[in-house]
Amino acid sequence: MLKYRNETIGFDELTKMKTIPRYQRPLVWTTAQKVNFIDNVSKGFPFGSLLLYKYDSDEKYSLIDGQQRLTTLEDYRKNPELYFPVDSSPEIEKLMHEIKADEQPEEAQENLRMQFIAIIKEMFQQHAQHNEVLGSYLAEKVQDVFPPAKQEQLKVVNIQTSLLNALDDYVNLSTLQIPCVIFTGDKSELPEVFANVNLGGRKLSKYQVFAAQWDRYSVALPEKKLSSMILENTIARGLRWESWTKSILCD
Repeated sequence: MLKYRNETIGFDELTKMKTIPRYQRPLVWTTAQKVNFIDNVSKGFPFGSLLLYKYDSDEKYSLIDGQQRLTTLEDYRKNPELYFPVDSSPEIEKLMHEIKADEQPEEAQENLRMQFIAIIKEMFQQHAQHNEVLGSYLAEKVQDVFPPAKQEQLKVVNIQTSLLNALDDYVNLSTLQIPCVIFTGDKSELPEVFANVNLGGRKLSKYQVFAAQWDRYSVALPEKKLSSMILENTIARGLRWESWTKSILCD
């Protein structure tokens, strides 16, 4: 008998209904891996299922596997300028041409292009924060850098509209559907599920597997003489283990 079911959950809904278990390993994806992942999502490519489990006493689902992918999507929502390929956008060359910045000496052109890219990224960040971006935002900022652009202000306004539309269409999180596997077995089986869900990845230590088993429990020490010593030794050992784990994951 299957001990899971497949569901497709909208990104917005999933971010509200999930929680990250304490035993999850630190985020280890590099910037390049995160950018490549968002690029794949923008192309409509499959990106695997997230594994969820709902404890009886919880309203939210625990994210057993898929933390790197989901947190990268969440970061894209907050910082799209770090992911959207502004540098290679055809709108950059169009902007350079429309305001005749491409008639400047080669070194000056490159300097202007870099400044325009920085302005556009700032505009994307404002847009992501739901701050009002005036229709003349890009035109005014570009004009500050390159005064002759004032003569083509309307064209720059149209380029701004195209850029913001391209950003909204790149990865539309409001319509993105996330494939999820809901584990329906007993919570006592979670360590085995957690240990085997990524057989092709880095092998989990026995301590991480144990953490999956005991994540839902806490231990209270009595008010006795040796309790503080036990607690201090446990914390010290935990810190040494965390430091060692991070060094291994970052190798």
